[in-house]
Amino acid sequence: MAKEEEVKSNRFEILGFYKNYWVNGRLMGSVRLEKPDRKTLGWGGKTKETLKDSVYLADTKRTLKKGTEALTECNALYGRSKVKFFGMQAKK
Repeated sequence: MAKEEEVKSNRFEILGFYKNYWVNGRLMGSVRLEKPDRKTLGWGGKTKETLKDSVYLADTKRTLKKGTEALTECNALYGRSKVKFFGMQAKK
């Protein structure tokens, strides 16, 4: 379980966030977010939602209909490292 503040102080750039949708124990897809929609990220921040509107999942080309019960979790989408690790070469 990571708090939003802990994620932002990480060693990697944060490109954004994504929200996974699970229905009947299956991962249906995800949606990209600019800001997290909850304080606790990852598996520990899972919540059960009843969808108020239909949600289109572009990565799997599926649509979850209004009224569907889904478990959701929000995770950070990491980019490049902010620090150099052992063996990394400097850019020229």
